Amino acid sequence: MKRRVISSIAAIGFFWAGQTQAVTLTEWGVSASASSADCTLLICSKQDFLSTNPIIDGPSDGGLNQTSAELLDYVNPEGRGTVSASIALQGGLSIPILKARAESVDANGWVSALAMGIQGYQFTGSDGTTISLDSALTGSVTNTSGSDVTGLSVGVWLIMGDPAVVFPTATSLSDLVLQIAVMPIVDSFTWEDLSTGVVDRGTTTTDTGDQLEITLNNGDEFYVLAALTAAADGTGAVADAFSTFEMGFNTTELVPAVVPAPDTTVVAATLPTSRSVQLGSTATAFATLINAGSVTATDCSIAALTSVQADFAYQTTDAANALVGTANTPVDIAAGGSQSYVFAFTPTAPISPADVQLTFDCANTDPAPVTVGLNTLLLVADSGPVPDIVALGATLSGDGIVDLAGTGVFSVATVNVGVAGTLTVSADTGNVSLPVSVAMCETEPATGVCINPTVPTSAPVTTSIDAGATPTFAFFVTSTASVPFDPANNRVFVRFEDTGGVTRGATSVAVRTL
Repeated sequence: MKRRVISSIAAIGFFWAGQTQAVTLTEWGVSASASSADCTLLICSKQDFLSTNPIIDGPSDGGLNQTSAELLDYVNPEGRGTVSASIALQGGLSIPILKARAESVDANGWVSALAMGIQGYQFTGSDGTTISLDSALTGSVTNTSGSDVTGLSVGVWLIMGDPAVVFPTATSLSDLVLQIAVMPIVDSFTWEDLSTGVVDRGTTTTDTGDQLEITLNNGDEFYVLAALTAAADGTGAVADAFSTFEMGFNTTELVPAVVPAPDTTVVAATLPTSRSVQLGSTATAFATLINAGSVTATDCSIAALTSVQADFAYQTTDAANALVGTANTPVDIAAGGSQSYVFAFTPTAPISPADVQLTFDCANTDPAPVTVGLNTLLLVADSGPVPDIVALGATLSGDGIVDLAGTGVFSVATVNVGVAGTLTVSADTGNVSLPVSVAMCETEPATGVCINPTVPTSAPVTTSIDAGATPTFAFFVTSTASVPFDPANNRVFVRFEDTGGVTRGATSVAVRTL
């Protein structure tokens, strides 16, 4: 028997039933998953897997009516290896693009990554037209033990639909797989002998059977089901197809079942952008999520993207920042509208200064872009009482942007909601080197006149800030060359550090030359 990897069909539980029922093409789905097996007491081979099925399922991502799924650098908890899988329905025809990689680090360990995608299409061309689907795969396999369960496996199926017969609405990706599994397969191929060396397969080579064909009439519906598995057995074994398995039709006269992404974009901002608290206290801040698109953004929520030792919660607020709604509950945001939130971190252990990134996301949008200093929170937690400088920057234009026509100016108002402390105030441009210089001074709150020092200085300013005090500061930014408008990167950061060099407050503004 030829060496080969476990079939992608077996891996996804796809069984041909030989029936002729069909389904209206209104759904699609993707899945990225990991699995493993212990070969200590069993010689891992295809025959053993099929007879005893010792496979242990790992985590998975994706689902019904999703267009992408990803599982990156997942480390098997038993120490057997690392896997990655990725699937996306991309391009104008939303064709499944699959990636998978598996690496074993255990002489007795087998690990596997599976990427799978399902997409339905309706043909809009002339009756009796034969269309084709081309495929190509590049990758490599290092089979250190000569195992027949190390390698790459690919399967692609064209499955005919019939809108005259309709199944109950699928509620999961597995439902959809089972429904289309009983429909007639028009054409298919599998590559299963990819167990060693450089892999380069596709319709542009001498391979045969890789180009799938289907003859259609106008209005006909069909599915594409594609699966890619990478599996590795034994120390040093690697199966790598993360350089992508791709497919392409020879026609554009197709309408995919996947609903095009709506014209919906969300952006977010937080205020303040830093908090410094004692263990046992909660660090709160406000956020605004704006729907800049033309349709309602649904189920909009906030989550902590950066992992810190703290409990996280959020809740919607009204225009006066009073709590409304229910904690940790997503809400819809109308087109062109906005929603304010309060979010909170309750540290469970000390936290060194960290720019905590947040995910602002809705069910029908991509997450809001992350911009450090704009919609992140610089979070610090100590075992004892500490200063907590809530700092708010203000520009002349009121939009958070300093325009540099020679020298631009902005101010920072603060309040210390922690204990008294001696703080050093400084300004920098973060990780981006900008052709600007910044001078500063502490000001008289009522007049804005410099008082510490009386003339702005480029050196840091040290000042004592009592609990509850509200000192203000002025900053003068001078450019020596052009600064393009790039608010995500071209920013001036103001930091308040205690005598130990720990940041107790921060804010930032964008800068640009006119």
